Amino acid sequence: MVDTFVQRVILARLSRDDVSDLLPGVDASVDVTALREELAMLNQSEVELGLSVARRTLSTTVAEVAQAEIDKRRSEIHAELKSATAESPLAEFATTDDPARTWKGLTLGRRREIVRLLVTVTLLPVRGRPAGGEIDPDSVRFAPVPAQAA
Repeated sequence: MVDTFVQRVILARLSRDDVSDLLPGVDASVDVTALREELAMLNQSEVELGLSVARRTLSTTVAEVAQAEIDKRRSEIHAELKSATAESPLAEFATTDDPARTWKGLTLGRRREIVRLLVTVTLLPVRGRPAGGEIDPDSVRFAPVPAQAA
């Protein structure tokens, strides 16, 4: 139960738009937040492109050209983000559009490494079993790890 609770808290943090602030050594000349927003816009454009083809308001030839441009720009953004961020287990969260899927794809060791980079988890004594088999959120404390330690 505690592991599930800790994962929910960590995933909530990794899902925020400012996840790039957690990365050490981010190249200050690169606006990581803007690049993430552009990735989201490209994803939306891709959906709209598909709808236009389905509604037959756009030819498949034009759609293929547009899709190639979207794919090209998406690759450029991923390359830019990769080069702008230090090697960190958190780096892929700066580029993902689905933090939950990214988290699920990580090994247990990588998940533990991320938790250690972000927080110190302290379990407080609990008397008896919590009602409904749920974890008492007050029995788990999270202390952010100082940035220089990350």
